[in-house]
Amino acid sequence: MAGLTLLELAYLAAVVGVGSFIRGYTGFGSSMIYVVGLTFAMPASEAVPVVLMLEIAATVRLLPAVWNQVDWRSVILLVSGGVIATPAGLALLTHLPRAPMQAVIAMVVLGACLTLRSGYRLRRQPGAVGTMGVGLISGVLTGATSAGGPPAVIYYFSGPLSVTVGRASLIAFLGAIDLLATGMAAYEGFIGEETLMRTALAIPPMLLGAWIGAKTFAKADPDRFRAWVIIILATLSVVSLGRALLAMAA
Repeated sequence: MAGLTLLELAYLAAVVGVGSFIRGYTGFGSSMIYVVGLTFAMPASEAVPVVLMLEIAATVRLLPAVWNQVDWRSVILLVSGGVIATPAGLALLTHLPRAPMQAVIAMVVLGACLTLRSGYRLRRQPGAVGTMGVGLISGVLTGATSAGGPPAVIYYFSGPLSVTVGRASLIAFLGAIDLLATGMAAYEGFIGEETLMRTALAIPPMLLGAWIGAKTFAKADPDRFRAWVIIILATLSVVSLGRALLAMAA
């Protein structure tokens, strides 16, 4: 079914369930879990479009509840940068070796996590130029790996914005940039009938995981939430780096 065995379908559901719980709780993180997990069962060129469409579905599920908490100015600036850079990321997905690029991304994100863990905080959010710069980086990563969240995560959770505003804004931004990347991926021929079937089969566990994660966030302590954001992002980076190094060694 959908080009996968029953065991692979069960694995797909498990990966999506865990990733969507993290997305529902933190507002981010699912795409990195999806990509790291799903590429054990399918090539990256097949996994990335599935991940993008699942991220859109998660946004549809989560965004209405946080709409009034979104910092729309920063989201618009981030998306503007993403619009410019996402085509470059899709070009990288087609032409460059994935493993070295994945390793560099993981090391940059891990370094940022260690900086945040040290207690470093921005006194104010970056201005328009800086915010668009973050959007450019995120756009490249979204097109190339479907995991464009880390730059925006660092942007929102290293500054003075509350965790509620940061989480809501992340949900809005990631949904917009994933919608853009999905449209471009479809235009480039990355999305076919099999991809649509795999996405449809993954939506039920995604909706369940996102619902449980959102319910868990409602009871979260802000300081503990920030700590978990750093832990989750660092863990994903280490796993991604390890997988990239293994791929390069092979």
